[in-house]
Amino acid sequence: MVLVSVIVPIHNMQDYLFECLQSLSKQTLQNFEVILINDGSVDHSSDIINNFVSSDVRFHVYETTHVGQSRARKIGLDHSKGKYLAFLDSDDVVASQWLATLVDDLISSNADMSAVGFDLLFVKRNGKRKFVQMNTKGSFSIIEGKDVLKAWMSCDAIGGFLWNKMFKKELFCHIKFAHTDYMEDIFLINQIIVKVHILSYRAASLYHYR
Repeated sequence: MVLVSVIVPIHNMQDYLFECLQSLSKQTLQNFEVILINDGSVDHSSDIINNFVSSDVRFHVYETTHVGQSRARKIGLDHSKGKYLAFLDSDDVVASQWLATLVDDLISSNADMSAVGFDLLFVKRNGKRKFVQMNTKGSFSIIEGKDVLKAWMSCDAIGGFLWNKMFKKELFCHIKFAHTDYMEDIFLINQIIVKVHILSYRAASLYHYR
Protein backbone atom coordinates (compact mmCIF):
# COMPACT_ATOMS: atom_id res chain seq x y z
CA MET A 1 0.00 0.00 0.00
CA VAL A 2 1.22 3.50 -0.86
CA LEU A 3 1.81 5.49 2.32
CA VAL A 4 1.90 9.04 0.94
CA SER A 5 0.66 10.67 -2.25
CA VAL A 6 2.32 13.95 -3.24
CA ILE A 7 0.22 16.03 -5.66
CA VAL A 8 2.06 18.49 -7.91
CA PRO A 9 0.12 20.70 -10.37
CA ILE A 10 2.36 21.99 -13.18
CA HIS A 11 1.84 24.74 -15.74
CA ASN A 12 4.81 26.16 -17.67
CA MET A 13 7.44 25.76 -14.95
CA GLN A 14 10.43 24.67 -17.03
CA ASP A 15 12.85 26.97 -15.20
CA TYR A 16 12.19 25.45 -11.78
CA LEU A 17 10.59 22.06 -12.34
CA PHE A 18 13.70 19.87 -12.54
CA GLU A 19 14.99 21.07 -9.18
CA CYS A 20 11.53 20.65 -7.65
CA LEU A 21 11.10 17.05 -8.83
CA GLN A 22 14.71 16.17 -8.07
CA SER A 23 14.15 17.21 -4.45
CA LEU A 24 11.20 14.81 -4.34
CA SER A 25 13.21 11.96 -5.82
CA LYS A 26 15.81 12.37 -3.04
CA GLN A 27 13.37 11.98 -0.14
CA THR A 28 14.55 9.75 2.69
CA LEU A 29 11.05 8.28 2.86
CA GLN A 30 10.71 5.61 0.19
CA ASN A 31 7.04 4.60 0.29
CA PHE A 32 5.36 7.42 -1.60
CA GLU A 33 4.00 8.27 -5.03
CA VAL A 34 4.15 11.53 -6.95
CA ILE A 35 1.05 12.57 -8.89
CA LEU A 36 2.09 15.09 -11.53
CA ILE A 37 -0.73 17.04 -13.19
CA ASN A 38 0.61 18.57 -16.38
CA ASP A 39 -1.93 21.35 -16.72
CA GLY A 40 -1.60 22.30 -20.37
CA SER A 41 2.09 23.26 -20.30
CA VAL A 42 3.40 24.57 -23.62
CA ASP A 43 7.05 24.99 -22.58
CA HIS A 44 9.59 22.23 -21.87
CA SER A 45 7.86 21.14 -18.65
CA SER A 46 6.52 18.04 -20.41
CA ASP A 47 10.03 16.87 -21.30
CA ILE A 48 11.17 17.23 -17.69
CA ILE A 49 8.08 15.41 -16.46
CA ASN A 50 8.52 12.53 -18.89
CA ASN A 51 12.17 12.08 -17.88
CA PHE A 52 11.19 11.59 -14.23
CA VAL A 53 8.21 9.36 -15.05
CA SER A 54 10.35 7.11 -17.25
CA SER A 55 13.17 6.79 -14.72
CA ASP A 56 11.33 6.57 -11.37
CA VAL A 57 8.30 4.29 -10.93
CA ARG A 58 7.01 6.49 -8.08
CA PHE A 59 6.27 9.31 -10.53
CA HIS A 60 3.00 9.35 -12.50
CA VAL A 61 1.65 11.99 -14.87
CA TYR A 62 -1.88 12.98 -15.88
CA GLU A 63 -2.55 15.51 -18.62
CA THR A 64 -5.13 18.33 -18.46
CA THR A 65 -5.90 21.34 -20.64
CA HIS A 66 -5.04 24.24 -18.32
CA VAL A 67 -7.90 23.84 -15.84
CA GLY A 68 -6.08 25.79 -13.13
CA GLN A 69 -4.26 24.78 -9.96
CA SER A 70 -7.35 24.09 -7.85
CA ARG A 71 -8.99 21.72 -10.34
CA ALA A 72 -5.62 20.13 -11.12
CA ARG A 73 -5.22 19.29 -7.43
CA LYS A 74 -8.68 17.72 -7.43
CA ILE A 75 -7.67 15.53 -10.38
CA GLY A 76 -4.53 14.54 -8.49
CA LEU A 77 -6.60 13.66 -5.43
CA ASP A 78 -8.89 11.46 -7.54
CA HIS A 79 -5.88 9.48 -8.80
CA SER A 80 -4.06 9.25 -5.47
CA LYS A 81 -3.58 5.90 -3.70
CA GLY A 82 -1.81 7.03 -0.53
CA LYS A 83 -3.10 6.89 3.03
CA TYR A 84 -1.79 10.42 3.53
CA LEU A 85 -1.67 13.44 1.22
CA ALA A 86 0.89 16.19 0.67
CA PHE A 87 1.00 19.01 -1.86
CA LEU A 88 3.97 20.65 -3.54
CA ASP A 89 4.06 23.73 -5.77
CA SER A 90 6.09 23.04 -8.89
CA ASP A 91 8.47 25.99 -8.49
CA ASP A 92 9.42 25.15 -4.91
CA VAL A 93 12.00 22.80 -3.34
CA VAL A 94 11.82 20.51 -0.31
CA ALA A 95 14.46 19.15 2.05
CA SER A 96 15.23 15.44 1.78
CA GLN A 97 13.51 14.70 5.12
CA TRP A 98 10.35 16.72 4.31
CA LEU A 99 8.04 13.73 3.82
CA ALA A 100 9.64 11.54 6.49
CA THR A 101 9.29 14.27 9.12
CA LEU A 102 5.67 15.03 8.23
CA VAL A 103 4.58 11.40 8.29
CA ASP A 104 6.58 10.50 11.42
CA ASP A 105 5.14 13.45 13.34
CA LEU A 106 1.62 12.69 12.14
CA ILE A 107 1.77 9.02 13.15
CA SER A 108 3.64 9.47 16.45
CA SER A 109 1.22 12.21 17.55
CA ASN A 110 -1.85 10.31 16.32
CA ALA A 111 -2.64 13.53 14.47
CA ASP A 112 -5.01 14.22 11.60
CA MET A 113 -2.66 16.79 10.11
CA SER A 114 1.02 17.63 10.51
CA ALA A 115 2.87 20.77 9.49
CA VAL A 116 6.47 21.94 9.24
CA GLY A 117 8.14 25.31 8.94
CA PHE A 118 9.32 26.95 5.75
CA ASP A 119 11.66 29.58 4.44
CA LEU A 120 11.71 31.91 1.46
CA LEU A 121 14.21 31.03 -1.25
CA PHE A 122 15.82 33.87 -3.19
CA VAL A 123 18.45 33.51 -5.90
CA LYS A 124 20.72 36.53 -6.25
CA ARG A 125 22.09 37.84 -9.54
CA ASN A 126 25.40 36.16 -8.83
CA GLY A 127 23.63 32.80 -8.46
CA LYS A 128 24.02 32.57 -4.69
CA ARG A 129 21.00 31.51 -2.69
CA LYS A 130 19.50 33.19 0.32
CA PHE A 131 17.03 31.47 2.66
CA VAL A 132 14.86 33.69 4.84
CA GLN A 133 13.46 31.66 7.72
CA MET A 134 9.80 32.27 8.49
CA ASN A 135 9.44 30.34 11.75
CA THR A 136 11.05 29.61 15.11
CA LYS A 137 13.80 27.05 14.60
CA GLY A 138 13.56 23.73 16.39
CA SER A 139 10.26 24.02 18.28
CA PHE A 140 7.69 21.22 18.22
CA SER A 141 4.12 21.26 19.49
CA ILE A 142 0.98 19.16 19.47
CA ILE A 143 -2.26 21.13 19.26
CA GLU A 144 -5.54 19.49 20.21
CA GLY A 145 -9.28 20.13 20.35
CA LYS A 146 -10.49 23.73 20.25
CA ASP A 147 -6.90 24.96 20.21
CA VAL A 148 -6.54 23.70 16.62
CA LEU A 149 -9.13 26.17 15.36
CA LYS A 150 -7.68 28.93 17.54
CA ALA A 151 -4.23 28.33 16.08
CA TRP A 152 -5.63 28.45 12.55
CA MET A 153 -7.62 31.64 13.15
CA SER A 154 -4.60 33.34 14.70
CA CYS A 155 -2.46 32.34 11.69
CA ASP A 156 0.14 31.26 14.23
CA ALA A 157 2.73 28.98 12.59
CA ILE A 158 0.23 26.79 10.69
CA GLY A 159 -0.11 29.08 7.68
CA GLY A 160 -2.96 29.32 5.17
CA PHE A 161 -1.43 27.06 2.54
CA LEU A 162 -1.39 23.37 1.69
CA TRP A 163 2.26 22.85 0.85
CA ASN A 164 3.88 22.65 4.30
CA LYS A 165 1.41 20.07 5.58
CA MET A 166 0.41 16.40 5.46
CA PHE A 167 -3.18 15.24 5.81
CA LYS A 168 -5.04 12.05 6.49
CA LYS A 169 -6.75 11.39 3.17
CA GLU A 170 -10.19 11.02 4.74
CA LEU A 171 -10.14 14.71 5.66
CA PHE A 172 -10.83 15.41 1.98
CA CYS A 173 -14.10 13.45 1.90
CA HIS A 174 -16.95 15.76 0.84
CA ILE A 175 -14.57 18.69 0.43
CA LYS A 176 -15.29 21.21 -2.33
CA PHE A 177 -12.46 22.64 -4.41
CA ALA A 178 -12.52 26.30 -5.44
CA HIS A 179 -13.51 27.19 -9.01
CA THR A 180 -10.80 29.83 -9.04
CA ASP A 181 -7.11 29.92 -8.17
CA TYR A 182 -7.59 32.99 -5.96
CA MET A 183 -6.94 32.05 -2.30
CA GLU A 184 -7.77 28.43 -3.14
CA ASP A 185 -5.58 27.07 -0.33
CA ILE A 186 -7.52 28.96 2.33
CA PHE A 187 -10.80 27.85 0.75
CA LEU A 188 -9.75 24.22 1.24
CA ILE A 189 -8.18 24.52 4.67
CA ASN A 190 -11.22 26.34 6.04
CA GLN A 191 -13.19 23.16 5.31
CA ILE A 192 -10.51 20.76 6.51
CA ILE A 193 -9.49 22.42 9.77
CA VAL A 194 -12.89 21.84 11.40
CA LYS A 195 -12.31 18.09 10.98
CA VAL A 196 -8.88 18.15 12.62
CA HIS A 197 -8.81 16.96 16.24
CA ILE A 198 -5.03 16.78 16.63
CA LEU A 199 -2.41 18.79 14.77
CA SER A 200 1.37 18.48 15.07
CA TYR A 201 3.68 21.33 14.15
CA ARG A 202 7.47 21.26 13.82
CA ALA A 203 9.14 24.59 13.11
CA ALA A 204 12.10 23.14 11.17
CA SER A 205 12.31 24.80 7.73
CA LEU A 206 11.90 21.80 5.43
CA TYR A 207 9.98 23.58 2.67
CA HIS A 208 11.73 26.19 0.52
CA TYR A 209 9.17 28.56 -0.99
CA ARG A 210 10.26 30.43 -4.09
